[in-house]
Amino acid sequence: MFRFNEVRKLSLMNFFLHLYFLSPVAVFFFQQRGLNYFQILALESVLVFFIVLFELPTGIFADRFGRKKSIVIGTLLLALEPLIYLFADNFLWFALAFALAGMGITFHSGSIEALIYDHLKAKNLEKDMKKAMGSFGSASLVAMVVAPIIGSYIAKDLIMPQFIFLILMSLGAMLIGFFISLWIKDTKQRRVEEENPFSLMKDGAKLIRKNKSLLRIILLSVFASPFLFTLNYLYQPYLLSSGINTALFGTIFAIALLLAASLQKYAYKIEEKLGIKWTVFLATMLPGVFYIIMAFTFHPIWAILLFVMIRATMGLKEPLFSDYKNLHITSKNRATILSMISIIISLYLVGMRLIIGRLADINLSYSFLFMGVVIVIASIFLRIDESHVKTDHLRGKKQL
Repeated sequence: MFRFNEVRKLSLMNFFLHLYFLSPVAVFFFQQRGLNYFQILALESVLVFFIVLFELPTGIFADRFGRKKSIVIGTLLLALEPLIYLFADNFLWFALAFALAGMGITFHSGSIEALIYDHLKAKNLEKDMKKAMGSFGSASLVAMVVAPIIGSYIAKDLIMPQFIFLILMSLGAMLIGFFISLWIKDTKQRRVEEENPFSLMKDGAKLIRKNKSLLRIILLSVFASPFLFTLNYLYQPYLLSSGINTALFGTIFAIALLLAASLQKYAYKIEEKLGIKWTVFLATMLPGVFYIIMAFTFHPIWAILLFVMIRATMGLKEPLFSDYKNLHITSKNRATILSMISIIISLYLVGMRLIIGRLADINLSYSFLFMGVVIVIASIFLRIDESHVKTDHLRGKKQL
């Protein structure tokens, strides 16, 4: 566990918030509550819509009124999702649950990352940002390994009493996460309270437009996105088409997540060994290469290895880019700018999901090939090195 106290609290909170015990049998629960496949898939669209809608306002809220308040509110909204599940019996109730979850995600988005960085900065520990974000991110991945194993065992008969018990377990875990959030210490933000929200947005847009290094980091982060949520939908038909028994899916997924958690936690050590240039290149390039190979490979053993490796290497990118972005952003509007970046990525991924989904309907291989080519091209033409992370940052500090 990371040595800095606030990162420990946030990582522990993140672990409990991701103990979603219903996840391996959620589709069956939704069906027994009257939803069809179209409605189930439509719930994710509701989630994304509310994330895009509230991402920027909640980022401004965090910068003006405090990151801790934003995190506490977000945690409470996330806990309302399983609470609504207990009595929801139609699409509208579930849509409300997903809408609140989307809002909760936006209260966390940017705020947690900004809070961690500002706490580290106050103690002159900015260099530990990759380590801190690695610990924070790996905590959720560990929870995502533990919860499905427990959930699938408890709900083995797929009956409503078992589903309700899993929901109560998830609700209990989220309430623990909520109480942990109350103990998080905020950073001082006296100057920010006097800032006009539109000024924060304007300054953020100006910084992104004029800071060429930050813009390049953002562009690489966007176009080299490994399409995590898309893979979560496509890996099951891919493994099935490769002749793998569905009973092994959970175990394969758990192995992949455990490896991802390790890579995310120790991404900073890989960077220390290889340097920024090659670590970033590998972190962005490898998922693209694996996607291209997957497009032509449907052998059981190779399919398992490819899925495990692509899901694992996805964990390498986040702590690195989190550190690189924050080096270029001032504390007063950090959460606002991070929210603006999140909106850009979300809008890009929404459009790409439609294209990838259409290609998958035609042929699964086409979707993998398309994702792989996009990522590889971005990794080659938008490469970043030490100059984008350090030199330009120092110039920017002199200008401020």
